Amino acid sequence: MTTAGSTGSSDPATVGATAERILRAVGVQLRCGAVLLLSIGAAEGSALARRQEWYLGAAAVTATLSLAVAVPAAVRQRPAPRWLLAGEFAWVVGTVVVVEAWLPVDERAGHWAAWPTVALITVIWALALESSPGWLAVAVVVGIAAQVYASIGRPPGEAPRLLVILAVLLAAPPVIAGLARRTREVSRETDDTLAMARATATAAERDRQRLLLHDSAGILRLLFDPAIEPALRRNVRRQADEEARRIAQYLERPESGRDSPLALVVQRAAGRFGDLPLRLVAPEPGPVLPAEAVLVLERAITALLHNVRLHANAAEVVITVVVTPTGGWQVHVRDDGDGFDPDLTAPGFGLSTQVAASLAGLGVATTVRSTPGRGTLVRLVRSP
Repeated sequence: MTTAGSTGSSDPATVGATAERILRAVGVQLRCGAVLLLSIGAAEGSALARRQEWYLGAAAVTATLSLAVAVPAAVRQRPAPRWLLAGEFAWVVGTVVVVEAWLPVDERAGHWAAWPTVALITVIWALALESSPGWLAVAVVVGIAAQVYASIGRPPGEAPRLLVILAVLLAAPPVIAGLARRTREVSRETDDTLAMARATATAAERDRQRLLLHDSAGILRLLFDPAIEPALRRNVRRQADEEARRIAQYLERPESGRDSPLALVVQRAAGRFGDLPLRLVAPEPGPVLPAEAVLVLERAITALLHNVRLHANAAEVVITVVVTPTGGWQVHVRDDGDGFDPDLTAPGFGLSTQVAASLAGLGVATTVRSTPGRGTLVRLVRSP
């Protein structure tokens, strides 16, 4: 007998595993409740049964089987063996057919003395939580057939009781199985969503650390270059001190910024590169950017200017801030340095991730035009 619970997650920390434990607990409660009702019914029916010893013995075996199935689920937090589930169901069907025949016809299914009916309904409901749709359908059909057989010869006045029992056997299991299946589906979807969120957070944190270290590595490379000019070394040492403070602050808490005008953000980033022949053209302050955009744009412009410092050998660097009448804005970073062939040189981490990918999250498009020997133009465009 295939159990649906066997497909659940084995990790006890997942939502799927928690859902399986809850469904298993419901099955345990069903069986324990059935044992209680069985005890009451057997006590009442013992005086009515033709074979009192056999009647009570069958009740004891049924209760033992129910507890044998419930205990592993409750204590060991795993479903009972399939052979035990199949044996329990077969035994209960047999009690419906045999044991109820020992009762008077007007004391069968629907009366307290007819405890096999309660046991049958409980077992099928529990199977609806645990079994595959095919096995559940077989169990429902067999259970209905056994109940109809046991009701042969009952007075016509007992027909409504039989119809209620048959309706419960026919309608309730699919509903229970559907709820259990949906619970498992939702728990799996939740686990998948949480796994994706964890992976995304891990990747984002990894990128944040790479972004943090990327500019620092460039500064260190210049700082230990023996051929660096003294004036540039002093400026790079100052930037190294800033980077060290920024890393220490980041380790204590993530970077935070504040809303700032576009031109001020660009000016702040450019101000760290006093060693470059840099000119800023910003006719107007431009729109006020939110704190998140300020951090990303400032880091992107810093990365571009680091690239210019390390690779361009430029005689002139011009940053132009353009604000469009429709509310958009652009930042152009142009140098007249060595340039490169974009078709032959893949963009590095700074340009591809720290600039293009980071700004894309803010709706800013990055385009690069470069020609060997004729410099490079990087355009950051935010459409309205």
